[in-house]
Amino acid sequence: MTRLGVVGALEPEIRAFGVRSSRSRSGEGFTGAIMPAVCGVGAERAYRAGKRLVEEGATALVSWGTAVALGPTLRPGSLLLPDRIIADAGREFNVDAEWRQRVRARLPRELDVHAGALAETRRPLLSATQKASLAQSSGAAAADMESAALAALAHEAGVPLLVVRAIVDSAVQAIPARLAAATRADGSLCIASTLAWLVVTPAEWPTTLRLAFGFRAALRTLQRVAGEVRD
Repeated sequence: MTRLGVVGALEPEIRAFGVRSSRSRSGEGFTGAIMPAVCGVGAERAYRAGKRLVEEGATALVSWGTAVALGPTLRPGSLLLPDRIIADAGREFNVDAEWRQRVRARLPRELDVHAGALAETRRPLLSATQKASLAQSSGAAAADMESAALAALAHEAGVPLLVVRAIVDSAVQAIPARLAAATRADGSLCIASTLAWLVVTPAEWPTTLRLAFGFRAALRTLQRVAGEVRD
């Protein structure tokens, strides 16, 4: 039986998969075919979470969640099923081609699905200029901070990897640094402090609302495709 280790940076992303990130009550590890983990933002956290899942019996890994657009054809709610992952150091990893194709064939035809590469970024991309620079240097369609670490782990462990990423913004959209930092180390969102910041910086409301709507669109996409990954 395949035991699917699903790693997402944020709690809402894992909830969109339709499972809870929790340990068994007995304390003896995960139970069942789905092994979810909220890792928090960043490569190191993703690697640690994925390694724990493999050590506890995961036989395949999914890098699951959201990504920022680098290419002009991507919009909030678009789905990227990358065929390769480009690490920050330039190393490339392929996803499991058969698994990826099987999931792609099951998706609704009306869903906005894209292929291509996903690039690693070690820091949040806050401006259109930063996105354009990474797009030019990597040729990737989108970027995130966790998938390359999970790809390296899957390669080391000899387990198949699938990467599923929904887009939260456009390639030309800027992201305020305060919003990019609005997550805790455990992957939960700092909602109260973010709202307090918006009270004293009302000029940021339009950008914040666009990003909120984009994140919501991305989560809806993830919810639509979760069943095709689980089956």
